[in-house]
Amino acid sequence: MTVSRVLPLASALVIVISSGLVHGRWSDQRAVEGALEEARVRLAHIPWTVGPWQGTETEIDRAGLGLFGIEGLIARRYENTRTGATVSVLLVCGRSGPIAVHGPEVCYAGAGYKQASPLTRRTVKQAETRHEFWTGDFRPPDLLTSRPLRITWGWTAKGPWAAPDHPRLDFSNDLILYKLYLIKELVPTDDPGQAGADDDFLEKLLPVLETSLFPHA
Repeated sequence: MTVSRVLPLASALVIVISSGLVHGRWSDQRAVEGALEEARVRLAHIPWTVGPWQGTETEIDRAGLGLFGIEGLIARRYENTRTGATVSVLLVCGRSGPIAVHGPEVCYAGAGYKQASPLTRRTVKQAETRHEFWTGDFRPPDLLTSRPLRITWGWTAKGPWAAPDHPRLDFSNDLILYKLYLIKELVPTDDPGQAGADDDFLEKLLPVLETSLFPHA
């Protein structure tokens, strides 16, 4: 895998780690250890194949993540075997406090990225379930070495994915929380803020996540 393909996920992981630094020790580890272990096992069961999308692992240094509340993660790049489109996925789990903190609209700005489109809520309806995610386009500080990114993110504790204005408050009663980042590198033919391959992948991924993360729901 080329370095350019790894960078978006690596950047997202740095964001998650730095966001959890302040809040990483608020929860009692002993009280949630059983639930954390179950969450880690569920992450491991997320399939590598999602419809026509085939996943490959993205190599990321995982040393010390538990110090910041990140107790499990998957970092993958999925490619559509029919169209060649690619989407990167970062899915983490851990104690609610550190996982619920702010998203890329705050942290990517600190890394030099500029918001290139208004943040909007993306709603995905499947059967009787309504999921919500934040989404936005971000321009890197150097367009010669990096591509703009379209990032979609949301949280869930035990059911539908949500994009609340204040996730730490909304999930304050939950011990364990999952956070999903969907990251697409934009090419010149992509229109800012418009639907694309990431929408198709997300619609196919959601029922897979529901089955894997909440098998008894």
